[in-house]
Amino acid sequence: MKKWVLFALICVLVFSMMACGRGGGAAGDRIHLRFAWATDNVDISQQGFFDVATEFANWLNKTRDDIFVELILFDGQASVDKQISDVETAMAMNVSGIILSAVDVDGVTPITLRAMSEGFPVLDWRGMDGIATVSFINGNEHTKGQFLREWTRAYLIANPDVVFYAGLQQGSTNHPVTYPRMQYIYDLVTEMPGRFHVLVEASSDWSSGTSMRMVEDWLQVHRNMNFLASASEEQMLGAIEALRGGGVLQNFVTAAFNGEEPGVEMIERGELDLTVGVVMPLGMGLLVETAIRMVLDGFAGHIDISEQAMFNVDASNVAEYKQRIVVDYDNIRYFESTLRPSYR
Repeated sequence: MKKWVLFALICVLVFSMMACGRGGGAAGDRIHLRFAWATDNVDISQQGFFDVATEFANWLNKTRDDIFVELILFDGQASVDKQISDVETAMAMNVSGIILSAVDVDGVTPITLRAMSEGFPVLDWRGMDGIATVSFINGNEHTKGQFLREWTRAYLIANPDVVFYAGLQQGSTNHPVTYPRMQYIYDLVTEMPGRFHVLVEASSDWSSGTSMRMVEDWLQVHRNMNFLASASEEQMLGAIEALRGGGVLQNFVTAAFNGEEPGVEMIERGELDLTVGVVMPLGMGLLVETAIRMVLDGFAGHIDISEQAMFNVDASNVAEYKQRIVVDYDNIRYFESTLRPSYR
């Protein structure tokens, strides 16, 4: 009898270990999915992405009885070495999969390939197309840059007496995947000669403080500057403070990227003229669903939802856009679900 009891206990233990393993442990009678959310740098924008993705995961956990989704945040701190360590930690935790925003594609590729070879599928959403298991693009960086160019061109056509002298703020030298945000604006230098000039371009490390000091210096050197574009709204917050402090905010046309609450508020206050926005509830919801499909359906490949999720946001449509970014998964369906009705 004791042998049978011992055998039964061993079977229970083995079954429990299998059930808690990678890619589908049991949470009650649900499939428990744990994803490492390994981001490049937890600034305002990246924290916002994670928070909205977590709200969507919580909504799934509340409304579905077949899966339970957990997201675990890792801050790469803009360091390749730190992000490599984060991925190694996630592997040691035996996560179901890894959602990766690479600090630097070349630097993180080896650990990404290693993770995949050891059975950890990787969803990338920052420029590792062809390397990761899944490439998910909710805001194509080249498309973002083209959106800025098209809006600026239209502004100059509508205001034939305006000549722009521009300062351009990139994000970080550690994050070259976002460089296209400023790349296409240079087309206007040749397309509209005499109407658009680039005076200076530099990186301000996604930092509002660094951005503020940079613009303060630019204003001393480039007295004719009247157009400022920043790669993120966090940077633009600092830039606006510098322009206000210099008493020249009213003389500038300003543009930024992300389309989150700070940018919407700056447009409403008349401080920001344009933000290239990505509807976060839509993008993050589909990203989480794609990660689930990657693990449970074996999905691999490339998804680009830029045309569905991206908007040029200015005073003409900010009220409409503001409604799109209200996070309310209980009452608003942002997209048709891509998940199976049940994974039981």
